[in-house]
Amino acid sequence: MDRQFKKEVQDACKFLRETGKRCVDERMAAIMRGEDVPDDILTYVVKTKSKQSGQVCSASASCANFDFVNFLVATKIVNGI
Repeated sequence: MDRQFKKEVQDACKFLRETGKRCVDERMAAIMRGEDVPDDILTYVVKTKSKQSGQVCSASASCANFDFVNFLVATKIVNGI
């Protein structure tokens, strides 16, 4: 693998992780404030991780972010990017 390609892949992965974290953090904050949130896969993942950990917290956010990013990538792979 050439260095440029490797850097591009690393940057893309970093972007996905940061975007996923921002989405999860925003959704968790909305849930904690008692706001109405969409009934979608992100809410499902966040609430499931929260139930497993017993609270909505940063450790839960880390796991939810990982699951959410994996879901996005898998969806793109299945649908042929």
